[in-house]
Amino acid sequence: MPQEKPWADILGILRIREEDWRGRIAPVSIIAEAELAPDEVAETARSLGSLFHRKLDREGERSASRTLSGFPACVAGTMAGLATEHYSAEGHGEYWSAFWSATGISHRQKDREIWGDAFLDSLRALGKQQRAQRSGRYYGPILAHAGMPSHCLKDFFTLLIERDAREVNMDAESFRSWALAGEHRLNALALPAQDFIRSDSDYALEIVDRCLVLLDRLRSGHQTSAEEVGLPQRFLSPARQVLDRSHKNQEADPARARLLHPHIRLSPYDLGVHLVLPIDPDELVAVPQWQVEIDGVSATVESADPWDLSDERPETTHPLPGPAGVIMVSPLDGLHSPEELTLVDSANPLLVFEADSGAFIPSGTPLPNALVWILHPDGRRLKADTASPRSLAEADPPFGWEGWCLTQIDLGKARWIALEGSPSRFTSQRPRPRWEYGPALTGAADHAGRPVFSTLPEVWLPSSKAAWAIEIRNDTHQLLTAFTADGDGSVSPLAELPRPVLGAFHVTVRGQRSRGTQTLFTVAEGLDITYSPEVRRPRPEGPAEGRAELSVPAGIRAEPGRLTFTPETVSRSLRLRSRTSAQADIVVTPPHVRLRTTAGTSQWSAHPLPLEIESLADQGDLLIDFPGADPLPPLEARAGRETVQEIRPSRRRGDSPVRYPLAQLVDTARTYRSLRLMLPFGENLIPVADVRPRRLAHGAAYANGRLHLRGFVNTGKVDAACYLDHAPWRVPWITAVGADGVIDLPPELHDSGPGRLLLNVSDPWAGEPDWPRWPDPSSPHCLTYRAPGLPTAHDPGERRLIEFLCGALGSADLRLTVTDAARLWSLQAHTPKLQHPGMRSGLADECIQTLRAEPETALLGHCDADLDPADSTRLLVLSGLATAPQGGEVDIHDAVFLWRRAPAIAAVVTSGTLPWLPVDPAECTGNAQRLLECVVRCCGEVALPILCGQGDPHVRDSVLHTNAVSSLASAPPRSARADGTALPRPLLTLASRRRAARGLQRVFSDESYIGLRRWARPNVTVLDREFTRLPAVYRGPALALTHGRGVSSHADDLEALSALSIELALLARLAARRDADFDFLPVGCLAGAADVADRAGKWWLQLAEIVPELVATDLVLAELSLAGAERTEIHKESR
Repeated sequence: MPQEKPWADILGILRIREEDWRGRIAPVSIIAEAELAPDEVAETARSLGSLFHRKLDREGERSASRTLSGFPACVAGTMAGLATEHYSAEGHGEYWSAFWSATGISHRQKDREIWGDAFLDSLRALGKQQRAQRSGRYYGPILAHAGMPSHCLKDFFTLLIERDAREVNMDAESFRSWALAGEHRLNALALPAQDFIRSDSDYALEIVDRCLVLLDRLRSGHQTSAEEVGLPQRFLSPARQVLDRSHKNQEADPARARLLHPHIRLSPYDLGVHLVLPIDPDELVAVPQWQVEIDGVSATVESADPWDLSDERPETTHPLPGPAGVIMVSPLDGLHSPEELTLVDSANPLLVFEADSGAFIPSGTPLPNALVWILHPDGRRLKADTASPRSLAEADPPFGWEGWCLTQIDLGKARWIALEGSPSRFTSQRPRPRWEYGPALTGAADHAGRPVFSTLPEVWLPSSKAAWAIEIRNDTHQLLTAFTADGDGSVSPLAELPRPVLGAFHVTVRGQRSRGTQTLFTVAEGLDITYSPEVRRPRPEGPAEGRAELSVPAGIRAEPGRLTFTPETVSRSLRLRSRTSAQADIVVTPPHVRLRTTAGTSQWSAHPLPLEIESLADQGDLLIDFPGADPLPPLEARAGRETVQEIRPSRRRGDSPVRYPLAQLVDTARTYRSLRLMLPFGENLIPVADVRPRRLAHGAAYANGRLHLRGFVNTGKVDAACYLDHAPWRVPWITAVGADGVIDLPPELHDSGPGRLLLNVSDPWAGEPDWPRWPDPSSPHCLTYRAPGLPTAHDPGERRLIEFLCGALGSADLRLTVTDAARLWSLQAHTPKLQHPGMRSGLADECIQTLRAEPETALLGHCDADLDPADSTRLLVLSGLATAPQGGEVDIHDAVFLWRRAPAIAAVVTSGTLPWLPVDPAECTGNAQRLLECVVRCCGEVALPILCGQGDPHVRDSVLHTNAVSSLASAPPRSARADGTALPRPLLTLASRRRAARGLQRVFSDESYIGLRRWARPNVTVLDREFTRLPAVYRGPALALTHGRGVSSHADDLEALSALSIELALLARLAARRDADFDFLPVGCLAGAADVADRAGKWWLQLAEIVPELVATDLVLAELSLAGAERTEIHKESR
């Protein structure tokens, strides 16, 4: 024992410490939150040890225990504080050894029990919960009050940095939500750290928040201490060590993903409870599909296409069909772990959602002191600590949630809420900045769908010892201003910007010890929009015509200032500009009647809904959102002009859309087969839905120049497209079907052989239908018919092709012209859909052989065939013409036409011209200039350095890591026409290449491609080794392209498939040069390329089916790169 202090001194220290620590421990939930100083803990431990030792020696165990009970704050604070500093993964033995050492006690076997009981008694005396953990009777409660032990800090910071690097805009709440969503997500941490993060205390969130702020400061190079962000000093060293290590790891692997995770959200008046499946369009491969498993039932969800939406991050929504427990979500790429989301807890089925964002607040996460939506089973009374929560708004429960209540309440003054008979959900006692928005402009949104505000938003700042830091950036992330503000009041962050304020703003509010809040909103200060009429009502041809008049303040100009809306347009875009050069693009959507059903993924529509009788019972309710109209009358179901049934709306709650149960209509629909649902409004009838069978007819028969439809259901105006089996290259003949189901054919189609009919219900809202080049045989509206004779030919070439199809002529009898080649390509595209018992066998092979016999004519005819881009690429690979030998000079008009229509075909056809094409403006004139300008316009400016032999500027950005995400700045914004619609991106821009590669994820969702995955990984390295043996002129460019795709034995499946695409494209274009007559090329040096290309053709064809855009892009890239290498060598020799 060390030399003991006098008894009076020991008691004096403990009494002072007891009074001090009681005051600090009283208001907190766990003792660690009192943040007792380590030196005070050490001194108190020594004093308690001396006290205990003296009492034990002189008066025995009972007196010693009684003495400890007189200092509960000292006992509890010391034992928890020592656990914070001395916890070890070795277990409780290490803790007690450290405890005896700190207190100076030569412990006996019974002493651990005495001190353990003293700790539990102290907790009771202080009014604290025992918070038992999984580590024994005494050790568990001690650790529960120790917070985050020092031993756990490195692992904790490692996990925190990892999550912060992978999740966009992570804060303490989102980190804990992620941790709670999966049982094993915190396995890298020791048990005390796991339990601390999972606890429902505000202190745990504060520690996470302060750690994030500390990391932010250390990353930015600030000289900081832990105390400056409200952390004990023991946090600083582990944070620095882990951050240094993470920097080294990022340098070794710079392609790190910042993920947007699936989450649950509520849209009370729209989609109800739904999953949000986000996509980052900056990823080289966007996730096209998700696997969603809800309580064991799986479904595949198609993602929204980020390339067809705004440049903001788009998202896909998937309504949840009803109360669900566990939801598993994973992208169908086989690479990412499933996300586990828990929605309904059977022990506490109280679902809470933020009122402003709709975000779901998982169980275990403190509730905000703000407006929230509450969804809970009907009949379970909701209670709170103050009084019964007052309902501020009501909405109908989502479809599938019958028997539940959806209400909005204010938790501003509540400490907890609970369902009767269930555990309480506590509100956060940690005040955070809160945004206060004025009313949004009616019918106005930015291109990401966010509302537009005409007044400046304010942020309420809670009281704080230090000022709050506010930072404002524009939509290009340029810093506009930064300042500090005191708490305990509202601040308008944009007030000091030049007025009137215009644009989209990223605003970050941070406290000294908190990351605070981040938000993004769009402001057009002083803007007002007046609509005429106030609500556009549906009419037979579309929504009623309308106008939007914009009133803008001085200093803002609207382009245009007035918008008109025809029945075909629901929304229109406009641009606002200010005198300070700020601008904002907004979308104006006048109020109008919206319709949808509550089933599945139904979306709002301004047009009458098409409903199928066969699935009517599964459609749920028909929702009608009619602004300003309340109440709405029953719907009328009409067969012709007769009303055969009325459908009364369900009871409406709050501002919810009016609901009409469609199940009431099932028997009537089966009886009448064709119904129109009409909404009476004043003296008008508004069409809201058409109910018809899935199949409009069961078959077709030909007789005397007429087609008779069997079982025809007359649903109004039905159109039919007639296709000829023996002339599939012709455009279909379109006509209306008679009310009796009879079609009168024109004389030229009489006795023209077998054919197909495609039926379509005419929809004045949708405009002219987009008839396919050939009907899909699996469509319920596709009918076949048999007729005698053959189609009348338009020319001798077509006559030979028709007779070839019938078997009267062989392929040797064909005389290929460009026109006939186009017909053959069309025939080849439709061959899989053409097969029937009377069709010629071996048709596809004979077509290919005919096209291969005259490659130049075949390729020129390819563009005239008007093929779908995917079919164009697939057929180019299938035909083997991607390896067609380099030809001579091509007519300039043909060359320009090809580059405009089909760049991959153009690259092959002009292969013999590109190496000789001058790229110096002084030398490039006339036809050469036209061709070069066309190539650059098609491919982008990147084509020039490639053709000059300087290589691909984007080659280092082409590595397709599974989790690779390039910076937003590297993706150029899409250009637009004057009317605001997007122009296609040039083929070889980085953004276009990302788009082209997006479909590679399909190899993980389609088992038929498993062979391709297995073949790709080993063979990309084999092909790469073969490229090292190429002639020097081609070796460098080829290896630069393949290595740019990350070719290695450690490549994952996506990297291997991406590399395989460029390797096979290079192989094809090298094979095309097997007979090239270049002085620098040894004779026969590329003879083997054609054989290898032929053996790999099967796999290249599969790639062309999965990612036709990538295969076409890589074919162009390969050809330009090889032509650039040849051009460089040609100029060397000329010098």
